[in-house]
Amino acid sequence: AVLLTIVPVQVVLSIGANLSELPHDLWLFSIYQNRQYVPVILVSAYLIWLFAYWKPSKVQITLAAVMGYYAAASFSALALLEVLVGIGLLFFATNRDRWAAGALLAAILSAGAFLTYNLNSPHLRHKYAFGGAGQYATPAGVAEMDKFLFPEGSLAANLPVGLQQRLQGWSAYWKASSHSTGVFLVGHATPPPRSEATSAHNYYLDVLYNFGVFALLPLLGLIAYTGAWLWRARNRMTLPLLGLTFVVAFILILDNNLKVPLRQPYPGIFAFFLWGILLSSLNGTSADTYQNLKAKQ
Repeated sequence: AVLLTIVPVQVVLSIGANLSELPHDLWLFSIYQNRQYVPVILVSAYLIWLFAYWKPSKVQITLAAVMGYYAAASFSALALLEVLVGIGLLFFATNRDRWAAGALLAAILSAGAFLTYNLNSPHLRHKYAFGGAGQYATPAGVAEMDKFLFPEGSLAANLPVGLQQRLQGWSAYWKASSHSTGVFLVGHATPPPRSEATSAHNYYLDVLYNFGVFALLPLLGLIAYTGAWLWRARNRMTLPLLGLTFVVAFILILDNNLKVPLRQPYPGIFAFFLWGILLSSLNGTSADTYQNLKAKQ
């Protein structure tokens, strides 16, 4: 229901008002974190639906085009990557089905059309600015840090500024978390002042800094447990289960290494809910669960 209301409305408003971004105001309510966490959530929901109810049709191609435009207009590189890689995975999982190829092409063309048309948009230029080393405030626990992690003229200095800042933040948080055994094990007594840094832009480093490696062990153990179940299920992977696996893996491996969604209320609830469904499906590997998933395929 959300996909059939919020996403098309945002896309229509964006095109109708000739906006170079997705509007966050939908009259009755506004969408908080419209450009950061929400796009990944909605793209994830779309991919789960796509894999679970895949049926070659023109509707599927149209929806793929809408989602490609939506991901590009959100200026979320993760959402755009997720939708394109997800549909690409569907293409290979369906033995290079021509309808799946059409859906992938539609998503690429709609996203490419938006980005090309808005190439000089200040939003786009700010989001994907290249060159010029970014500066990241040093969190408490690090005595001193170079003003720039990447000296001018180095290859890394030509990376997008946003990525440079993340790399600097990761370096600062790692140094702050590993400078003593006690801090590494149980974390810091207080978080860094928000004037210095709001987060590590990496959920796992964030937990390590605040609570230490002991707090990370249960989460890492659950990830390993999930991986073990996926390995056991590799020979009976259905299309719906593959889509759910891709989304959960994307959130845990990529999204949480570049942002902190598991620390946020709604993205965290969404991620753990999907993770629970995946574990339930794998553990159910019960004949009933497997047959139900196969029937959907």
